[in-house]
Amino acid sequence: AVAHAPAPPLACTRTWSPGPGPSITDYDWHVAGHWIPAGIPGSTDIVCVLSGLAIAADTVVVRALEVGASGELAAHSLLEVSDTAIVRGHVTGYSGSRLAAGGVVNEGTVTLLGGTVDGDLENHGTVLLDPTGIVQWTGRRIRLHDGAVTSTAPLAPSTATVSAEEVEWHGGDVDLQVTFSTRVMRLAAPDLDGALSLQRADTLYGDIGSGVRLFLGVKGALGGSTVIRRSRGAPAAPVTNHGSLRTTDPTLRPLSLDLPPSFQNQALVSFETPTTLIGGRLVNHSFTVVEADLTVESGLVNHAVVDIDAPARVTMASGSILDVRNQSFVLGPVTLAAATLVGTGVLDSVVATAATIAPGDAGSPFGTLSFRAGLDLDALSRLDLQVRDPAVGPSDRLYLFGNVLAPAPLGLDGDLRVTAVGGFQGGRCGDRIPLIAGIAAISGQFQTVTLPATGAQRGWRISRAGYGLDLVGYRPGTRVSVEPAALTVEEGGPPVSYSVCLGSVAPMAAVEVAPASVAGEVGASPVATFDPADWMLPRTVEVTAIDDADVEGTHTDTLSHTLTTTDPTYAGSAVARVPVTILDDDQASDLTLTKLLQEDNQFVGDTMSTTFGVANDGPSAATRVQITSPPLVGLELVDATGATCLLDATGGLDCRVGVVDVGAQVDVVIRFRGAVVGLHTNTLTVVGAQPDPDGADNSVVYTQRVN
Repeated sequence: AVAHAPAPPLACTRTWSPGPGPSITDYDWHVAGHWIPAGIPGSTDIVCVLSGLAIAADTVVVRALEVGASGELAAHSLLEVSDTAIVRGHVTGYSGSRLAAGGVVNEGTVTLLGGTVDGDLENHGTVLLDPTGIVQWTGRRIRLHDGAVTSTAPLAPSTATVSAEEVEWHGGDVDLQVTFSTRVMRLAAPDLDGALSLQRADTLYGDIGSGVRLFLGVKGALGGSTVIRRSRGAPAAPVTNHGSLRTTDPTLRPLSLDLPPSFQNQALVSFETPTTLIGGRLVNHSFTVVEADLTVESGLVNHAVVDIDAPARVTMASGSILDVRNQSFVLGPVTLAAATLVGTGVLDSVVATAATIAPGDAGSPFGTLSFRAGLDLDALSRLDLQVRDPAVGPSDRLYLFGNVLAPAPLGLDGDLRVTAVGGFQGGRCGDRIPLIAGIAAISGQFQTVTLPATGAQRGWRISRAGYGLDLVGYRPGTRVSVEPAALTVEEGGPPVSYSVCLGSVAPMAAVEVAPASVAGEVGASPVATFDPADWMLPRTVEVTAIDDADVEGTHTDTLSHTLTTTDPTYAGSAVARVPVTILDDDQASDLTLTKLLQEDNQFVGDTMSTTFGVANDGPSAATRVQITSPPLVGLELVDATGATCLLDATGGLDCRVGVVDVGAQVDVVIRFRGAVVGLHTNTLTVVGAQPDPDGADNSVVYTQRVN
């Protein structure tokens, strides 16, 4: 708040000069000798009571008045000031008095023990109102600045009536029961600091600053309605609470709050007396406390915490919307009376009467609503859930929790409507979308159920197995179905699953469907078992390829099924076979070794070079490729290029070539030395880490004459 500059002193035409006392006449305003210059002040005088006590028992009419810091004026009758009254000391108005002024600037203390005040007020000091008197204050504009307006007995507030075109609050504490008969209060700035306690103000303008403590309906006042708006010029603009707003009344008399289209709470709102919110929405970003019953006629949007202290309850009235967002918390009992609950968040107990519950909102169309203490839907309520392809993301969902000893109950009645969005149809055997989950037992039954449309040979149904409610796909008109109709698995890869489902008829006995491999190339488990108490949900069978070392390429198998049951409906029912395509993980590399060039007819001790080609015809790259031979005959190894060549322990070649890509050829040049005269034959063979589908071209015979 801006610091107050004291009002300038008046140019006094008469100054109070009291007698020595102690006689009452020594303080009598109407004694001419008590004034300088002498004479009783008249209607044209500018009068100053700069020190001492002046008592005005009869009518006083002056032009202007200043009561100094050491001055005191007691008025028992009419005190009429045609211009301005400046109070730096103390002015007391008694029962039957009337202070009439063009304006009152209070920098000291004004005590009103009764009577009336006519005139504007600029308060920078203290205004004390006696709870035993009846005070009426009428002015065009009353500005409450950095002083205080309170009662002479704080525990027994006044019954003052303040009537003005507008009351501006610039700061300071206003802590008393005041009825603003014209019912306009304006918060003059967003940085106000102090407490403002009002019986009611029909219109309250402005944001609530961080230093403001605003009390409405306090201290035994009659209930009423308070309108909160940004300003006269922007009634639809949002209003933000950065301080604290409390509705409080020890007698718990009701109060209504007419909000702007959006009332943003960034700090604390506390409802301590029964309150009805009308008009716009309360948008809670911080902390809202409900200690007495709260009725919401428009909307409540929660981003943070709403704490409802039982037995208090929040009732969402007909047509209102409770929107919980960002996993926010509403802790305490809520009644939805023909209202709508949307969003994503956590609530305690909710009783829905002719209400609609629809998780998600415009910003996030799919949501999860969690209930810590239970949910009860009556026969006129509706649960609207949207579902989508599970591969895209989760669908709408309700979750009920608590603990094992006290789980949150769920009472179902009314209508269930499930809508598919984003072009999703589903309804296949194996499709399962959780709608309601948790540890709570479900009681009751929906009156009507509307499920999404599906394509041919598809259908949706609702399963209530265990503690959940699921949307489950199946194939109508088929006793037992499998989905998908064919599988592809990979040797060494993860299991691939398919689903087994029963048709539309509940079995009277257990039904078992056992899978088996026809060719022995795959394994399948477990046996799909359907119990009469839980037969709607699909059963999952996992299929794994037998991982052998054979290079087989892509090959196939088939899964057959054996159905066992004593139920007459399902006994003897055929179950479709499932063809399985198997991808071989045994990669092959077709290596070829050829002799490309050699030097012949060398002498003992001479060196000779021979070039060998290593080619790879695929289908995969060859690794750890090497050329080997039995112990060399008639020749000695000198060195090599294109490979690292050594002799093994037996004297045979061991040439490490490394990696040969598909379609590539590596030339290896080996230098030998003639050791013994004669025609010598050696066999060289190429091998790799991968199986070779054609080993016939992996070896070459190398013949060399040494002279």
